[in-house]
Amino acid sequence: MIYATGGYAWADIDLKARGATNFDVSESFSGYQVGGGAEFRFNPDWSLRFDYTYTDLEDATITAGGVTNNFDPDIHLVRAGLTYRF
Repeated sequence: MIYATGGYAWADIDLKARGATNFDVSESFSGYQVGGGAEFRFNPDWSLRFDYTYTDLEDATITAGGVTNNFDPDIHLVRAGLTYRF
């Protein structure tokens, strides 16, 4: 079986640092997610699955501890799974 997925993505990200400059920043990001994968049944009870998902969240300019940076969170996720059906 081959499949695709997609939709809306949202994340709440906390950035913290301790040291010469301490800061706590919390930002919410939204964007989209797309991916696909395949599942292979190699006998009646067992199957093997692989998938990949890409998440693109909006970028933001974050000022923390007197420093301003552009933060652009993108996430690449690769998964594999082994399934036993009983």
